[in-house]
Amino acid sequence: MTPAHHFPLEQAMGDFRGGEGLETRTSILKKNLMKGDNGIELIKNNWKFWGAKGMMTTHVAFEAGVASVVAYPRFKDAIPSDDEILQVKNHGYREYYLDQVHAMWYR
Repeated sequence: MTPAHHFPLEQAMGDFRGGEGLETRTSILKKNLMKGDNGIELIKNNWKFWGAKGMMTTHVAFEAGVASVVAYPRFKDAIPSDDEILQVKNHGYREYYLDQVHAMWYR
């Protein structure tokens, strides 16, 4: 896992949202606005989440940094071959994935 995923996101979001769980986030607003018992707490919780060095801001910045340095293949090189498609059809995704991991590990 990347360092951005090591932080207990769901636990922190529950703390910011007054203990509410994942099932209560049913709209874009409810997913992105951290609650508070009063106006000051609402602002503090949202700053801790979205502000400078906030949890989600730091996470997004980290992911953007990783995405900017990853060497992506050309699109035509990333399309699976007929043999790879046949392997997945015959043996499933898990075996194909493990073969790819093995190939990268011993490259």
